Amino acid sequence: MKRELGDYAGAIDDYNQVIKLKSDDSVAYSHRGMAKSELGDHDGAIADHDKAIQLVPKSAYFYKNRGLAKVALGDHAAAIEDFTHAIERKPDDPNAYHLRGHSKQDLGQEEAAQIDFQKAKELESAQ
Repeated sequence: MKRELGDYAGAIDDYNQVIKLKSDDSVAYSHRGMAKSELGDHDGAIADHDKAIQLVPKSAYFYKNRGLAKVALGDHAAAIEDFTHAIERKPDDPNAYHLRGHSKQDLGQEEAAQIDFQKAKELESAQ
């Protein structure tokens, strides 16, 4: 709740406590990573998302979150890899295609980006 209210430092403290009590709580790692990103600690966020992915490698959500942290660092090539992993795990997620399209655009891959945007649009229409 603290993260949603913008108290990112407080949220990180709470997630630290959760992780102390339950070191295999993948969601706590990922949410702590998102809070770290909000505070500008994108490398710390990536480390937390790495741990979440290690715990639950089939989660598209964790790959998208890590991809967003990589976008914040300007590492669009690595973000594309993460968004691709997310798509492989959840191929009906329009957001993953949209995010990947933006990273492709930032790398000058306009045609590939448009393909992703079109796929996102198709999936949104089907929902």
